[in-house]
Amino acid sequence: MASLNLKDLYLRIIYWFVSNKKEFKKWWIIAITVVDLLVLIYVAFSIFLYSLESPKYNKIIASLSHNFISTQFKTESQPKEIIKEEAVAIPIAQDEYDLVVKIKNSNEDWGLKNFKYRFVLDEVEQAENTSFILPDQEKYLFQQGVSYSRSDKKSIQKIVLKLYDLEWQRISDKTVINNLSFEASDIKLTSSVLTNTNQPGSASHMTAKVRNKSIYGFWEVGVPVTLIFNNKVVGINYTVLRQLESFEERPIDFSWFYGIPENSEVLIQPEVNIFDSQNFM
Repeated sequence: MASLNLKDLYLRIIYWFVSNKKEFKKWWIIAITVVDLLVLIYVAFSIFLYSLESPKYNKIIASLSHNFISTQFKTESQPKEIIKEEAVAIPIAQDEYDLVVKIKNSNEDWGLKNFKYRFVLDEVEQAENTSFILPDQEKYLFQQGVSYSRSDKKSIQKIVLKLYDLEWQRISDKTVINNLSFEASDIKLTSSVLTNTNQPGSASHMTAKVRNKSIYGFWEVGVPVTLIFNNKVVGINYTVLRQLESFEERPIDFSWFYGIPENSEVLIQPEVNIFDSQNFM
């Protein structure tokens, strides 16, 4: 009975479709026409928008291609050049000099983790040296005991400092730099006359104490000492304090075998290469 009912239902449905064939065809044509019309409207509207926005788009693309990153942004995102003052040659003996020059890194977020430098005396290049400089730091670069003489017996005419192989590094977190602190105390600069040498002359001697007031200990702390008289560098020297603990104090002493005014200004500027993580104890 069920199979007969299903068959009957199937026949009724087929009959209904056949009877309304013309109506289906009409609505099918209407539906296709409506869809085609909507597509045409969409295409026409898209062409209209393209023609309207195309000049603006082309202008933006041209601007991006020529100046994707503005000149101002490029300038601000790159480190500024190291500022160099005039180099000085300090006579320490016959045809022998200490060379020194003051440099400044005016970048607040950029430091040089490593760089090389040479002094050039009258177009003659001297030995290569390496150093570093922290953000917003001033320091003296130097080379001691340079033997140099001109064939015409004149003094050095020109001194140039060459910086090269600069390895810049940006420092976003300045916690370590801000926590670096050193103190120099008990500074004494004295002069004496050398009497027990074949060529009597003057000598100078300096003693001081250096305290590491940082919360860090360091395997190596460089201690450059610069003597200034009448705004001119008249003496330079350097030592390294090894295994300097936090809040530890060490004595330092230097000698110069030529006369230096006792009232010279003494600059003691301990420095730590924070770019070398292995230097921290």
